[in-house]
Amino acid sequence: MDIVTLALANKYADLVAVGGGSGVVGPQGPQGIQGPKGETGPKGEPGPEGSQGPQGIQGAAGAAGAGVPAGGAAGLVLAKKTATDFDTEWVSGGSTGPNHNRLDNWDFRRPINQRETSGSVSSPNFVADRWALSAGTATLTANGLQLNGSLRQYIWDSNMAVAYNQQEIASVKMYSGTATIDAYNNYGDYQLLTLKSSGGIIEKAKLEYGKVSTIANEPPMDRGRMLIACQRYFQVIDGPGMFPAAALQSDAARDLRVFLSLSVSLRKNPAVLHKTGGAIIADIYGASGVHSGVTLTVNAAVRDNNGVMIDCTANDALSGVDPYSQCLVSFPNGLFLDAN
Repeated sequence: MDIVTLALANKYADLVAVGGGSGVVGPQGPQGIQGPKGETGPKGEPGPEGSQGPQGIQGAAGAAGAGVPAGGAAGLVLAKKTATDFDTEWVSGGSTGPNHNRLDNWDFRRPINQRETSGSVSSPNFVADRWALSAGTATLTANGLQLNGSLRQYIWDSNMAVAYNQQEIASVKMYSGTATIDAYNNYGDYQLLTLKSSGGIIEKAKLEYGKVSTIANEPPMDRGRMLIACQRYFQVIDGPGMFPAAALQSDAARDLRVFLSLSVSLRKNPAVLHKTGGAIIADIYGASGVHSGVTLTVNAAVRDNNGVMIDCTANDALSGVDPYSQCLVSFPNGLFLDAN
């Protein structure tokens, strides 16, 4: 057995040696160890863009932004509720036209100024009709009222209950600087509006019913109408003039009753003042004599729809003016009738 086997082995060896054909394929050998990593190949061209995928589901609603309250409907606009930052509310947009301005003499660029004030005016004087200083100083300029302090206007209304039940807004338009405006309602006879500034120049002010200011759309102030409105509170009697009067008694201190006819009725009984301060001086024309430069003391002034009746006393003897007679009185320096 061993010899045969060797013989066969030698035989095959001879066949190989003389170039015989391939033998049968043997079984696969075990995998060799991994070789080193080769160099990175060049980057390939981008492939074509894929089609858009389906829309995802809607996410949850985010929180409301600062100053924008939830809600609101078509036609509503966002408006300040108070002076606090971001304190707003939805209100009716309404018309873009201006609402009625409840203030008198609200345009400080060309205000009614019957007192003819100029330069710096100090508290508690009036700087213009219907506007009196409650503190500090103010000066009228071509661009408006320069205010260093506080300014006020009383609003006397025969139906103040309307203001009590209405939403109101007060606003100012500035030429320069800043100012604050506040409207106080005592729910009785009047409202008090106060302007405050530290050197700002105020062009105009407004108090109106509603929640949105319309001062930006305010038309020019009608100075003719505004003069009439202001004359309910203050009127100037320019001198000298000539007014009917009656002598009430005959003595050295002569009592007189003088009637001043007015085109605009005052709102209440006025204070009668000399235009430049001091005593009231009059010229009195009697039936048989004229007395010039007579000092008068006003005892009372009573208004009616046609004018003012002034009861006064002449501090000088009035010879030539008969008792219980008619006479004429002239005020060469003029008068102020103040019903503020």
